[in-house]
Amino acid sequence: MLLLVLGLMACGPKKAPVVDLLAERPPVGPPPAFQPPAAESFQLENGLTVWVLSRPDLPLVSLRLSLPGGSAADPAEHPGLTYLADEMLVHGAGDRDAAQYAEALERQAIDLWVGTDSTRTTFHLDCHADRFAEGLALMTDALLAPRFDAEELDRVRAQQEGDILGQLDDGRAVASMVAWQQWFGAGHPLAHPTEGTVSGIAGLGPDALRASWTGRAVPSRSTLVVTGAVDAASLKDTLASQFSDWVDPAEPTPVALPAAQRVGGSGPAYFLVDKPEASQSVLRVLLPGWTADQPEAVPGSLAVVVLGGTFTSRLNRLLREEKGYTYGAGARSLDAPGFGVIVASTNVQRDVTGPALVDLLAELKKLPAGITDDELRKAQGARRTEMVEAMSTRSSLADSLLNLVERRLPPDGLQRELEALSAATSATVGATLARPTLDRAIVVVSGDLSKIQAPLSAAVPGPWTVVQPPR
Repeated sequence: MLLLVLGLMACGPKKAPVVDLLAERPPVGPPPAFQPPAAESFQLENGLTVWVLSRPDLPLVSLRLSLPGGSAADPAEHPGLTYLADEMLVHGAGDRDAAQYAEALERQAIDLWVGTDSTRTTFHLDCHADRFAEGLALMTDALLAPRFDAEELDRVRAQQEGDILGQLDDGRAVASMVAWQQWFGAGHPLAHPTEGTVSGIAGLGPDALRASWTGRAVPSRSTLVVTGAVDAASLKDTLASQFSDWVDPAEPTPVALPAAQRVGGSGPAYFLVDKPEASQSVLRVLLPGWTADQPEAVPGSLAVVVLGGTFTSRLNRLLREEKGYTYGAGARSLDAPGFGVIVASTNVQRDVTGPALVDLLAELKKLPAGITDDELRKAQGARRTEMVEAMSTRSSLADSLLNLVERRLPPDGLQRELEALSAATSATVGATLARPTLDRAIVVVSGDLSKIQAPLSAAVPGPWTVVQPPR
């Protein structure tokens, strides 16, 4: 009986083969249709360009006023003057001192602030549509009648000094400062930090701030972006009345910039910044990129996404997933008017500084060889998703249009960029990659030099130069 049972078990039904449902990827369908909005454009009599995009679904308005100049307009002896002057614009204006001005904004739930970068100053205004008139009036006071009160100036300057000193304690901020300093060259208008230096803003009085602002507040060079529950026709009349007293100054501040000094070379230039007791080292590499108006800018941006724009990018996969050097590594492209730069960066434990930099540079050397079709599809999807998400809200749409303004692209630039993304091929992307060569790279490492300098020099031989960040 036992033998019979065993025989029946042996001759029983066989198990069905195991099917791996994940072995074959499903085909990726085409992206859903998306038509990015294009703003309506007109110009006021004072030369101010206005872009309007009506979005009446919610009673909210977002406004961005972009004026060229930025910290590049700082006098050589006063880095940080522009940033300080811009900060003071909303710290008292017209008949209101700083406290009264802040109270007027808060009472109306109006969000108004001024941002400064290397080449532009931007007013940011967000409010309910019913309070847009009040918000615009308050912004106009800041634009045309800032007070620059001495007592408030001392307070704002002290805060800016604290921010500057705080950045000097941050290895990542210091590495970026030095990288830009070396990329553009000593004395270049873009070589110093936007917030300037403690010595640069020391002793500046209201007259210096007022002169700085007056020379940069030029309507014929500026662009106003408005999105939300507004009507273009009525807005034009409102703005014409509101800005009737805003005219170009007699002596506007020049905004043309010289070329970066790092324009050629036979290999990377290497720089070290000492951060005693730092447990991590910061690695920054700057490569030549593409300007916003060059046809290579869009396909080049896809190559940068492949290099370091997503979690599955080449740099993150190598330095994080395979080598375990870091929690993250990435790359981004800056395509401002007049210059384009690719920045690759990561932070690593200091005992692997040398090997991590060797691998980072080796990966960058591979970039001119091009990208695969699979990498292209992933990069196109990631970049398209990023652009669409950046237009998902009223304020983010205003910021997207502002980005076009700052890159000197037309109001339909979003549509043009999406079309260029879709048209890109691995061959067209590869054709752009002769430019980002290590022969013209800036390499910066910030860390505890007593621990990393010797092994780093052995791992990456070269003329390493120890430099100090601007103070």
